[in-house]
Amino acid sequence: MKKSYFLLILFISLSGCGYSFLSEVNTSPVKTVWVKTFVNRTAEPDAGKIMTQLINNRLISNKKITLQNRNTAESILSGTIDAIRTTHIAFDKNGRTARDRILLTVSFKLISNGKVIRKGDNMIEFEDYDASGPPSEANNNKLKAIRKAADKMAGDIINSIFINF
Repeated sequence: MKKSYFLLILFISLSGCGYSFLSEVNTSPVKTVWVKTFVNRTAEPDAGKIMTQLINNRLISNKKITLQNRNTAESILSGTIDAIRTTHIAFDKNGRTARDRILLTVSFKLISNGKVIRKGDNMIEFEDYDASGPPSEANNNKLKAIRKAADKMAGDIINSIFINF
């Protein structure tokens, strides 16, 4: 009786190991992708190019999907930077802005064989930054926050390509 319990526990333990191996397999129907430069609908210069670059960087290091050129990729990832908004979130004792938050809104679609196979509309990511100090420093902090929010968004987009495939 004890031997059968031991074998049952051993079997359950070993069968559970298979799940970790399966998570390493790309179950997405897409194996190769070309990323079209994201359209920038904001007043922030180069926001679309930055988003595209960050997505490409993540795809280069991704083992599940291969970044290829437009002529050889089986799918196309395109999108838009719909909005970049700044909101004040903290003030100093004199009522001046101390911290701001960048809200980045992005939409994307993944097309393969002429069909949209994955889509994300109005996805939002944010990043806070120090808005106190000289205007040039606050603006530099804002640009860094935009880049950080865009990098998190790039991760969100890459992750969403693989969910539920």
